[in-house]
Parts: sequence; C-alpha cells; structure tokens
Amino acid sequence: SKPYVKALIILQAKSQVYYSILANTKVIWTDAIPTGATDGVYVYINKDFFRGLASDSQRAFLLAHEVSHIVLRHPQRGKAFLDRGFFRQVGSNQINFDNALFNQAADYVINADLVKHDLEFIPNGLLNADIDRNQLVDDVYMQLVNQNRKITMMIKIRIVTLAVTLMGMITHSLMALATMIRNQRIKIIMIRLAAITVRTTTTLILLKIRLVKAWTPI
Repeated sequence: SKPYVKALIILQAKSQVYYSILANTKVIWTDAIPTGATDGVYVYINKDFFRGLASDSQRAFLLAHEVSHIVLRHPQRGKAFLDRGFFRQVGSNQINFDNALFNQAADYVINADLVKHDLEFIPNGLLNADIDRNQLVDDVYMQLVNQNRKITMMIKIRIVTLAVTLMGMITHSLMALATMIRNQRIKIIMIRLAAITVRTTTTLILLKIRLVKAWTPI
C-alpha cells in the first residue's frame, strides 16, 4: 500500500539498519492484535491502526519499533526468563519476571532510540526523559520493579495510617460513651473495648515503622 511504501522510504532515510532488517523480515497484516507486535521472527501489524496513524513518519516509527524488538531479541529473552521462572538473583532476593513489565522496559529504550533517529513518536506510547536509548533493558526493568515496589509500599503505609486514624476515632468515641453511660457493666465493656483499640493502634504504628524501615531498593 502507498502508506507502507512511504513509511519504508522514510525509514530508509532515517535508519538504514532498521530498513535493511525490515526488508528481510516478513510483515503480516492481521486484526488479531490492536497495534503491532513481533514474535522475534515476523512483524505483525494491524492494518487499521497502521493507516490510522497521523503521519508516514509515525508509521515508520511503528515498523522500526517492532524491528528493534527483533534486533535486541526481546521475545527470545522474555521466553528464557519465563522458562527459568525468575528474572534475576540479587543477593538472597529472587526477582520475579513480569513479561508485560519487561516489554514496557524494552519500549522505553527502543522509543528513546527511535526519537533520536528523528522518527515521529506515536502518542500514547512509552517515553521517559530519564530513560536513555543506551541503557540496558534489564536495568530499566529493575528500575520499574523498584518503582512498583515503592508504590506498593506507599499504598500499604497509607492504608495503615488510615487504620491508625480510624482506631483513634473509635477509641475516642468509646471513651466518650463510657463517661456518659451510667450502667457500670456496660461502662466496663466500653473501657475494655477502648483498651483493645489502643492496643490495636499500637500494633498498627509498629507495623508502619517496620514498613518504612523495610523499604530498600533492590
């Protein structure tokens, strides 16, 4: 098609290497995927997505993106990690492998490289000014792993903080009720419940302290 030919011309002008590899790679047009993909051997492109891109340079970007995955053997390496069952051993920590996260790491590096080749970036793609095209995908993967761990830790700390606040409110309410109730038996029950909430609050505060101290990047 004309858009494909125009994209090839741009790719040849911007990156002879990617163009040469693509020229020797079979491109399969399919509706089975929403955008583009590769299994390390073939390039798969959704025709409607390809034609819907804003410019021929964006189409060249898409083609070069999938070729980059082939060049860097990301599908093969991802499969190797999956077969092994983990990504990396860091001291006593075994880092789990997340194929989707690995693909994100690869996309950040690849897209940074293609932008340097003066190809037009496709909106909604992955691009980070702090991630350079010369970085190893494995290192970027570990950055993302640590970011996700930090976010998870912050969520846990936030939940514990809210629980501490809630326990404080319950304790205050129980003690207030205890002072207003004349029935001695019910008053004792209220005070005992308040004591339980105080102990629970103390446990939650200690948990929060442990969570904060436990956070260290891998």
